Amino acid sequence: MPGNNWLPVAGDREPKRRGYRRPATGYQREEATGGWRLGAKDKRIPAAGDWRPKENKRIMTSRFFCSGYYKLDAWVLAHCIAIFTRRFCERFLSSQNDPKGRHYDQMYMAARSVYANIAEGRARHSTSTETEMRLLDVARGSVIELSEDLMQLIIEQNGELWYMNHPQMQALQQVPFIHTDYEENNWSHDAAERIKMQVALYEPLVMSNNMLDCANALFVLCKKMEKMLSGFIDKLFEEFTQKGGFTESLTQARLEHRQQVALSANAPLCPKCGKPMLQRMIKKGTKQGQTFWGCSDYPRCDGTRD
Repeated sequence: MPGNNWLPVAGDREPKRRGYRRPATGYQREEATGGWRLGAKDKRIPAAGDWRPKENKRIMTSRFFCSGYYKLDAWVLAHCIAIFTRRFCERFLSSQNDPKGRHYDQMYMAARSVYANIAEGRARHSTSTETEMRLLDVARGSVIELSEDLMQLIIEQNGELWYMNHPQMQALQQVPFIHTDYEENNWSHDAAERIKMQVALYEPLVMSNNMLDCANALFVLCKKMEKMLSGFIDKLFEEFTQKGGFTESLTQARLEHRQQVALSANAPLCPKCGKPMLQRMIKKGTKQGQTFWGCSDYPRCDGTRD
């Protein structure tokens, strides 16, 4: 039976025994930087203005896409944080300071949860604002969890958390977000390219050979992410209190349809509110089956006519 240092090879199968945990792949690649690396021959780092759309492109302007998450700066930043978190763990977490790989798993899963919940929450925007707010709050909780792990690592290494006006913190805060126009039927590719270009802008300031500097930079990005999500949730809450959610929209649409039907039928007006009335039928009681005129704005108005 292989020991704790067992590594899989082609065609080999992982042993099955109680309590066994496969070591994280990052422990065998201390200098790894991820699957792809911007700046390689086949992955050119774009120059300033290089991400402008070509002429004669058909820009996607559908209602669904405009309410999606692909253009959200928060979603792009969440992907950047996840990429840098994986690289940080692969570079600085080893079998010595994280023997069971739990810190690695916890940090990366928290980072992954951020962009995943933003995407799922924004996809529910048209049907449930309440669900969207709940999922965005889960994303905010995940990024707070990641920032706490980073702060704990800095403390364990007897390092110093950057103060508010630290030069490197200010440099990170001043990095602009790249905004692109998405081509119709090609938006997934364009969104992925935007993320890669944003990573290229952050990488010189985030990825360092010094563990404490790298952890501090990631901590700054996490706090920026937390602030963006908090503002997003507050805006949705204000919109929800003013306009209501999906259920309220359906009720309003149903009432408007009733009034349009009543107007087209030259129905009498309600004696209480003056709105057109609808012909209804009594469903139970001694007068079951008889018809009467009821207000189209019911249940807000209960005016009736014989």
